[in-house]
Amino acid sequence: MKVQETFRKKVGQAQQKYKKILTEEAKNIPATEVSVEEIETVQTVLQKADDALGRGDLSFAERKYIEVLKKDARNAEAYRGLGKVYLDMEKYREAEETFKFLLKLSPNDDRAYNRLGMIEEKQGNWGKAADYFEKSVALNPDLAIRYYDLGRMYIKLNKPALALRNYAKAVDIEPGNPKYLDQLVEISIICRDPDMAKEALARLKGVNPENQKLEEFFERIEEIS
Repeated sequence: MKVQETFRKKVGQAQQKYKKILTEEAKNIPATEVSVEEIETVQTVLQKADDALGRGDLSFAERKYIEVLKKDARNAEAYRGLGKVYLDMEKYREAEETFKFLLKLSPNDDRAYNRLGMIEEKQGNWGKAADYFEKSVALNPDLAIRYYDLGRMYIKLNKPALALRNYAKAVDIEPGNPKYLDQLVEISIICRDPDMAKEALARLKGVNPENQKLEEFFERIEEIS
């Protein structure tokens, strides 16, 4: 019991130390308690902001997300939405700063890393984009779209073998997705892997028999077989 009590005390001290460090890093924003009434107000405003973002009303969404942050300065969802607003506005510097600040509040936020990758991609920084996408995949390895995004970056970086690996992983997760299958066939041909290409082509034909590229893919696979 004495050992357990000592352990709990050390854990509590560590938590308090971490909380203090995080608060200082996050521009000294205090970790204030929010009342039930304030939480309801925050959630209502946040929903209005999300709705506005969904319909493309970016200016209104920006105002509402900032309104949320005035009420709850550590609201991760508001920072995430605000960063998306700036990304859609093509205000890449503001978007980057927002998502990096979000990572101070939530260091394992895979979506923040994914958005940072998108920002770098928009600016033509494919190497940096790939690095961010890699971090996003490492934190959440169950989303096919993340592997697809990473595969696209490796195509741009002229690293077809790495692109093939990621497209194959995307297809493993979503085997019936025609977009992923299409890209897997293409990259398999580029990497001269006829077996992978044939398998992906058969799946693609099954889910998208009207695809205009099927015959072309078949001929190209025959050439490398």
